[in-house]
Amino acid sequence: MGINLDHRTAIVTGGAHGIGRAACLALARYGGCVAVVDRDYLQAQAVAGEISTFQDPVIALEADVSDE
Repeated sequence: MGINLDHRTAIVTGGAHGIGRAACLALARYGGCVAVVDRDYLQAQAVAGEISTFQDPVIALEADVSDE
């Protein structure tokens, strides 16, 4: 059984590094639209750039979810 995330959106915090980055890439490979959210905006943009080569739309956002 294949995974199909078409028409689904994922917001991944900490998406620019490590496990978050891997999650972003995996979700996009299965067809999900991904928002890469991280405190490191330049790295979030880099991950979004990787994703945009095989999945669209994708967005990079700068945010610190630990700061209300």
